[in-house]
Parts: sequence; structure tokens; C-alpha cells
Amino acid sequence: MQTSIKAIILCVILCISLVTALQFGSTFISLDQIIPALMAMMDPNATTTMTNTIITDIRLPRLIYSVLTGIGLSLVGLLMQTVTRNALADPYVLGVSSGASTGAVFAIIMGGLPLLGAYNTPIFAALGAALSIILVLLCVGKSNSPV
Repeated sequence: MQTSIKAIILCVILCISLVTALQFGSTFISLDQIIPALMAMMDPNATTTMTNTIITDIRLPRLIYSVLTGIGLSLVGLLMQTVTRNALADPYVLGVSSGASTGAVFAIIMGGLPLLGAYNTPIFAALGAALSIILVLLCVGKSNSPV
């Protein structure tokens, strides 16, 4: 019972913060302008105003990406703490950050792949992080010890 109440409270706080974040930016948009702009997203025949464009093309995608990024980071942190059985685990413990740095430096020095364009550095950083964690897990083998 307690956990569901906490989850409901956190969801309400998230919704309030998302609506509040839609209001603030270089141009303040009041709540009575946000709701019609969000409703206009559902109607293909609605007229496009500057407020609608700001909300649907700039602020809403940023909010969605920030929520997804927060979810992803929390899941990765949970996995890292579960794998190491350490509540204080971070990406530095298993060398994930060092592998990502190595991959990024490799992409910068070698130039990466031309077909990846501007995404060379982040993709090589992700590959370096994945390779480092795979190497660490292969070196550990099957062990029940978190050390």
C-alpha cells in the first residue's frame, strides 16, 4: 500500500513539473495557452500559431527526451548496482567511463566512419563502453563474488 501511494505521488509531481516546464523558456506561455496547444496536436485541421509551434516543436520534444534520459540513467544505475552488488557503484567501478573515453578519443583521432557523420564520437564512445564492460565480464567469468 505504501509503495503505490509513493508511486502515485511521484507521478503527480512529474506531471506537474512537466506542465510547469512547458511554461518557462525564452517566452513565457501561460497555462491557458498550453492546453489548447496540446489539444491542437490531436486536430490536423487546427490552425498553427506561434505558441503551438513553440510547444510542439521545441519544448515538448525536449521534455520527452529529458524524461526518457532520466529513465535510462536510473535503469543503468540500477543495473550497475545490481551487477556489482554495491549501492555506491558508478560507471567508474567497472571501467565503463574509461572505455567510453577511449572510444571517443579513437573516433576523434582516427576520424571515425564517414557515413556516421556527426555521430562518430557518441557512437564510438558507446562502443568503447560496451567493449570495456564485455571485457571486464569475460575476465571475471562465472563468479558469485561481487569483488
